[in-house]
Amino acid sequence: MIFACSFPRYSIRTLKVLEFASSRSAGIITLTNDIHSPVNLYSSCSLTAVCGMGSFMESMTAPLSLINAIVCALAERHRDEVLSTMRTIEAAAGEHQMIGNEDMDYFEGSVELRPFGPSREGGGL
Repeated sequence: MIFACSFPRYSIRTLKVLEFASSRSAGIITLTNDIHSPVNLYSSCSLTAVCGMGSFMESMTAPLSLINAIVCALAERHRDEVLSTMRTIEAAAGEHQMIGNEDMDYFEGSVELRPFGPSREGGGL
């Protein structure tokens, strides 16, 4: 299953990926601005959301809101799996100091690493 988003100016690379996926009988869900969008040639299911990409003021509010709703619904449907995965990612990131607050103390010339996780106010799962 592939979820593809494409808006004007449509990417030829996206179309080539969808053509390849379609040739392998993959299910394809597209999110685009118009039912006549070229990505819909390969779509099993098409979602449309108005965007202002061709207008004076560009706005992706509607498409991004639709994506947010889909992500939230999927996360809620698979809540336990999502929470488990998030905890694993957070633990690994903390182990490797990939996330957290790194503030340079310019007076002392040292770096203060603050822990990330449940001990920090509002952090962690």
